Amino acid sequence: MYEAVDIERIAGAALLGSAILVTGLGYALFLALARLRGASRLRKLFNGISLTSFALLVASVIGFSLVMNFSGWWYVISGLMVCGYFIAPRFIWRLTETMHEDESK
Repeated sequence: MYEAVDIERIAGAALLGSAILVTGLGYALFLALARLRGASRLRKLFNGISLTSFALLVASVIGFSLVMNFSGWWYVISGLMVCGYFIAPRFIWRLTETMHEDESK
């Protein structure tokens, strides 16, 4: 039979794992909305929401690391994941701009 502590860890890991996905999605979505040309009025708002989503992402990763009792290299892997979540949407946006640059001319 499972102990109550194990079930709490599994539930906490599932909740924080889904929070990582949702906040990562929010960061990428609002970063893209902030960079659209037609959204000049809402640009600061969307940029603020994207950075808030990223801060929540970092908090979720820290919480996930604590719930799962990570140690050693797992902290490095978690840090690389956070860096990837920060950098990837920016590079994808630049790639999309470059790919569609010829269409606008």
